[in-house]
Amino acid sequence: MRQDLCLLMSIYQTAEQIVDTTNHCTKERFLSSIQLQTAAIIKLLAAAESAKALTAQTYQSLPQVAGKALGDLRDGLVDDDDNIDPEQLWQVVSQEMPLLAADLKFRVPPHV
Repeated sequence: MRQDLCLLMSIYQTAEQIVDTTNHCTKERFLSSIQLQTAAIIKLLAAAESAKALTAQTYQSLPQVAGKALGDLRDGLVDDDDNIDPEQLWQVVSQEMPLLAADLKFRVPPHV
């Protein structure tokens, strides 16, 4: 359980970093900035790896973590040619990551 709490804290911190980075960013700016897209991809993939390491019980108890934002992240963002869909990436960082961060904020103790 302690390992799951540490993983959830990592996911939460990553989601918060994404939200902080893109909070004041327009869709147009995000879509035109390779740097913002790359930073978001790296953070999202790190969060997805942490989500994969959660125990099944914890993973299933957190619907937001188990949802599209992390569980199917790679399949949702990357097409058959390993190209990232910037529109889908924007959808994840602008709509799903804030929901994930808000959900985890109340599930993760402040000091794990």
